[in-house]
Amino acid sequence: MSRTPLLAETVYDAAGWESLAETPGWMATLALLLALGAVLSALCGWRERRVAPRGWRALLALRLLALAAAGAMLVGVERRPMTESEEPSRVVLLTDCSASMELPATEGTDDALTRVDLASTAADNLAQQYAATQSLRRGRFDMAVAYLAADETAPSEAGGVTRLGAALDRVLADNAAAPLAAVVLATDGGWNAGPDPSQAAAEAAQRGVPVHTLGVGALRQPPTVGLRDLAAPGRASVGDRFRATVAAFASDNAATGHKVSLSLHPVDEEDRPGAPVYVDTIDLAIDSERGVGTSRVEIEAETPGLYELVAEIQPTGRDANSADNRLTTRIELVDEPTRVLLAAGGPARDYRFLRDQLYRDDLFECDVLLQSATGAVTQDAREVLAGLPSDAEAWEAYDVLVAIDLDWSLVDEPTQAVIAEWVATRGGGIVVLAGPVYTPGVVRRGMTPALRTLLPVVVRDDPLALNAAMEPSREALPIRLTTAGEGAAFFAASAPEGLSGWDAFPGVYAWPLPTEAKPGATVLARLGSPDGEETPFCVEHHYGAGRVIYFSAAETWRLRRESVDWFTALGAGLLRHASQGRLLGGEAEGSLLVDRPRYDLGETIAIRYVSRSLESSQAGEAGYVRVTTESKSSEAPLLSVEGQPGVYVASLRADEVGRYDAVYFTPAGLRLTASTSVTLPSLESETLVQNVELLRRISAATGGEYIDLTQPDAEAALASLVAGTPSLAETTIELGPPDERFAHQIAQSVLVVMVGALLLEWLLRRAWRLA
Repeated sequence: MSRTPLLAETVYDAAGWESLAETPGWMATLALLLALGAVLSALCGWRERRVAPRGWRALLALRLLALAAAGAMLVGVERRPMTESEEPSRVVLLTDCSASMELPATEGTDDALTRVDLASTAADNLAQQYAATQSLRRGRFDMAVAYLAADETAPSEAGGVTRLGAALDRVLADNAAAPLAAVVLATDGGWNAGPDPSQAAAEAAQRGVPVHTLGVGALRQPPTVGLRDLAAPGRASVGDRFRATVAAFASDNAATGHKVSLSLHPVDEEDRPGAPVYVDTIDLAIDSERGVGTSRVEIEAETPGLYELVAEIQPTGRDANSADNRLTTRIELVDEPTRVLLAAGGPARDYRFLRDQLYRDDLFECDVLLQSATGAVTQDAREVLAGLPSDAEAWEAYDVLVAIDLDWSLVDEPTQAVIAEWVATRGGGIVVLAGPVYTPGVVRRGMTPALRTLLPVVVRDDPLALNAAMEPSREALPIRLTTAGEGAAFFAASAPEGLSGWDAFPGVYAWPLPTEAKPGATVLARLGSPDGEETPFCVEHHYGAGRVIYFSAAETWRLRRESVDWFTALGAGLLRHASQGRLLGGEAEGSLLVDRPRYDLGETIAIRYVSRSLESSQAGEAGYVRVTTESKSSEAPLLSVEGQPGVYVASLRADEVGRYDAVYFTPAGLRLTASTSVTLPSLESETLVQNVELLRRISAATGGEYIDLTQPDAEAALASLVAGTPSLAETTIELGPPDERFAHQIAQSVLVVMVGALLLEWLLRRAWRLA
């Protein structure tokens, strides 16, 4: 409902008079002018009466007429169009579409009605009733507010967090100048990110805007059991017993003694899992305080190929939501060692420990480069290099480059360009560990364009921060894994105690370089500091077909103090993770990749197609990739990536939990596949109960009403809510621009009168011989 016109007519006003009225002291000025006019008229009348006793009245009238014409010019009469319109009263209706709104609307486990279904139905009902009296604006919110088009009725996508306070702030800001009669929020009250909704409610109360809350969701905690994560390496060697970690959660009132079944299935050429080659059932104990439990198993397969690992939890009692009871991930088993080039500026501890580990492990082949060594040196490695290879053919012998505090200024630009092309087109992986000896100097001297492009971070040339990075910290800087980091197998499966082991790890003592993650890069871990600030510690991004992983401090060796196996497992898992792009190096035309093996509901999934032939690649689109989930199939365009020839990216929103399978046919008809999984974020999975207290507090603070949509009388309460919403329609009057033609005519007329009066006076004086 837009602004309604009520009246349109033409009005006249005196612009000069209004201008005079706005001048300070205008009344005294006007009185003075009138007094002078009266005195002047009296003097003129007295004079004319003496000179022309019979015609003095005519002469005085003509003089006064000329003065009146001059006054009319000062008054400035204008003609303007005037319109009178009404700004209708407005109501904003927001529906929560975060991931928790996909849970059942009531306590029944077999109830197919979800919270968002119930909220959308109530919103449709309110929209119909408000249409007659209010201007209604509908929207959805999770991480942000998105207003719906006129033909949309219900949100269709789920987001990973609920920024309830930010949503209310946004609505109040967007309608600051509108007559806002009410805000209606249909939500389960699962606020878990952003500002406190109570602060936004206080601002609404100050503006006199009532906020009505429509609550959905169970009022009592339902028993819930589910899987939170399944972590396994994306690549492993035949004969290598790789680790898989399963994390599950359970509510306080859920039964105990749950079991998890694990099975490993080979995947055929049609991307279909076959009969399992490994089956196991494990008992999973849930920590009663944290509500989370983890278990780790070691799995071995004898045949190379692609496998799908499936984990399913078997609740021993009632489970209110069975959608999160199954997780899958894929593993590539190869019958060849991972080939590593280990390069370092000097013999740092990370270099020495990793070199010794790879030399003793038959699943790796390692060549080394130690820049600080001069002359003939002996190293525990397959081959000792004098410098990084400068031709592309030599790089085909490696899967991963590990650069530990490397002095990149000793690597010429053509060689760095060859390395970048090896990563982009051949799927090579790079692990960069910044150190205190050589890395600050590389930053000060300026990095080459190839190196700046390769890194997933922007390293700032901050002299104070660079100097600080050369000295150790007096206190340990704790490592805090992000949600993406918890899903990375080399983090989750390496610690002896699983993810809880990283929480207990004291940390490192090396100050990180001043870095910021690039747009599109994924921060896997952050470093804490004594002042409470956090900086990126581990960041990765895809560069073409390969990936680059950056560590801001070369102190992973400190894990050996906790457990030698921890350091060994992290190194092996990290190298296999970085080398995943090389698995597809044999494809003649290209490869299809997904940035991460697992996403949270509501995040954006990035699917990459990398063409092996840079000559045939072009800007624009490379066709469409088809993405299939359990409930639907859709297509997303592959768009070229600026600065990365032959790389195309398709983006889509993860709007349902489960497996996502992507298929792309190259121009020559080669079928490429990739897959990922989407899980419910931990923050959203905790919103099992409607937050009645918060919803009541918001409505009470603003003078609104709280309505529980799960109650039988909810429909009647909604009708009463509409009837009690006052109309705040405002009538406004707007004047259009002055009529220039009328102003010109008025000016001409006044000028004619004034000149005519003065001319006639002069002629009469001539005729009467007075002039």
